[in-house]
Amino acid sequence: MTLPLDGVRVVDLSFIVAGPLASRLLADFGADVVRIESRMRIDGARVNPVRLYGELPGGANSDTDASGYFNDVNAGKRSCTLNLNTDAGVELLHEIVRRSDVICSNLASTALRRWSIDYEQARELKPDIIVVHMPTMETEGPRSHWKGFGDPFAGAGGLKSVSGHPGAEILPFGHHYPDFSANPFHAAVAVMAALHHRERTGEGQFVELSQYEATASMMGASILRYTANAEVATPVGNRDDIAAPHNIYRCRGDESWCAIAAYDDQQWQALRELIGDPALDDEGFATVEGRRAREQEIDEAIERWTVVWDRQELAAMLQQRGVPAGPFQNIDEMTRIDPTLGPNHFATLDHPVGREFLVHQTPIHATRNPPEPRLAPLLGADTFDVLTGVLGLSEERVAEYAAMGALD
Repeated sequence: MTLPLDGVRVVDLSFIVAGPLASRLLADFGADVVRIESRMRIDGARVNPVRLYGELPGGANSDTDASGYFNDVNAGKRSCTLNLNTDAGVELLHEIVRRSDVICSNLASTALRRWSIDYEQARELKPDIIVVHMPTMETEGPRSHWKGFGDPFAGAGGLKSVSGHPGAEILPFGHHYPDFSANPFHAAVAVMAALHHRERTGEGQFVELSQYEATASMMGASILRYTANAEVATPVGNRDDIAAPHNIYRCRGDESWCAIAAYDDQQWQALRELIGDPALDDEGFATVEGRRAREQEIDEAIERWTVVWDRQELAAMLQQRGVPAGPFQNIDEMTRIDPTLGPNHFATLDHPVGREFLVHQTPIHATRNPPEPRLAPLLGADTFDVLTGVLGLSEERVAEYAAMGALD
């Protein structure tokens, strides 16, 4: 089956989440992503405590092939182990670069220079190479030496200043924002744009994707509000500038909630009629402005009604009546109950460690040649195939490099 990026090879020199997820998106659509790894320095995502199968007896969790994080963001790639602390290892890396289209890295700029594959050096190996670098702050400049991921970006990039409830403690949403959102997706788009440019002009290029800047870009309208009106955005909890009501409401059962919103008067009237509470018939609630002025009062009336409902049934009924709503779901409900995600988004695969596990597929459903769900590579599992198939080395030559310690 031919995929859109068949024939494109990516040298993946990234770690943890944001860089690997960017190249996983390319692998999903057919790119041959060669993940350069080393047993001398294991990717932190391989030893992350979020395990595929919970805490297992007998030290089974020490298996570097069974990390949930690594398997999630490296699906569909090949793993080639090279010891880049050796001249022979760097030599092999250069040969792989010569036969590739893209270098993707979120390591420090000094690493690429040390291995002689920063953009200017890489151009000597492959004149039309594309190098996409994802530094913490910048490739050159006063912050080029800064390190970090996830939460530091969210703090410095402003996201935490507008997240959470008014007057409450700063929202601790961990590193999922922005590692699983803006940063990898910006990088994947950058690669596609650079490939398109090269196809038209024959020219490669260097692309810097500052993870700090990518995070700051998620501030959206908060920036415009400040520049236009000198208003500094602050946390607003579940409130919204347009919709009223706009909140989550307790339903029947423990930790059971449903999100409900009314973005216009028609949706509000439908919701009000369904609830049937005379307290909501006040003429002051006829407009969004009137409802926003008394949201707490409206919220209390809505929750008196929702508390007896099953959240799944409530959300389905409201949507049927034209009222935006959604049940709060945990992972178990998403995978077993949800009629959209369950049969369409998740797939169960046999893992070489001897167990089945659930993976999420790409949410991009192409009508022609859709990507198939695939596993992440075992550490070094593809080293021989890359060296023989991509570089054309003989088995004897591969053995010589192994004896030199270049494949550790």
